[in-house]
Order: sequence, then C-alpha cells, then structure tokens
Amino acid sequence: ANEGEDKISAELEDKFNMLEEYVASQSPEDVIQIRIQQLGIAKVLINVHKRSMVILVKASTNIGEAYLNAKYYPQAFEHLTNALKINSTLLATIEETKQYHAHILTLLGRCYMEGGLSLIHI
Repeated sequence: ANEGEDKISAELEDKFNMLEEYVASQSPEDVIQIRIQQLGIAKVLINVHKRSMVILVKASTNIGEAYLNAKYYPQAFEHLTNALKINSTLLATIEETKQYHAHILTLLGRCYMEGGLSLIHI
C-alpha cells in the first residue's frame, strides 16, 4: 500500500470512530443513519484497504442493534444474521470474535422476543 492509500484508510477509520462518539446523543432514527454511514465506511475499508473483517462484523451488528432499538425487526434480523455469518468464519482465528458472537446472539434473541411474528416472512 502506498502512503496516499494509508492516509485515506486512516481518515476513514477516524470518521468511523468519530461517528461512534456521535451516536450516544442521537434519537433511534438518527442512530440508524449514522450506522448506515459506518457500514459503508467499513465496506470500503475491507474491500479497498484490505482491513480486517472484524470491522464489518461490528458495523453490521451495530446497524442491526440500531434497527432493533427503533423496532424495525426484519431489518435488524437481516443485519444481525449477516454479522453472525461473517463472525462465524472468524471464530477460529480472531480471539475477540468469540465474545462478540455471544453479543450478536443476544441481540438476535431480543429481535425474536420483541419482533415475534414480524420475522416469520423473511
């Protein structure tokens, strides 16, 4: 990677982290918009800058949780299921993903408990 790419990658990571700090003060609807931006940044970091897939797991989990908190259960289910699938491929090699797996499963459990019948048509 050249110096320019490293700089862009670092700027994207900074923006991702800056958005994270901004989340706490926002409404559930606004949090969804922030999480959508973070998911886009995560995809660029992975596909263009070859960063760890853990970033995508976290972004997918975060957007799933944001949809869950706003009671958009089918969208929450879709993103959390995606996070779980990606995380499953990382369990053997990246230690931090083991704890994260339990977090994703807990959120999926909440999704089923709260969303109930709305998830059956997926």
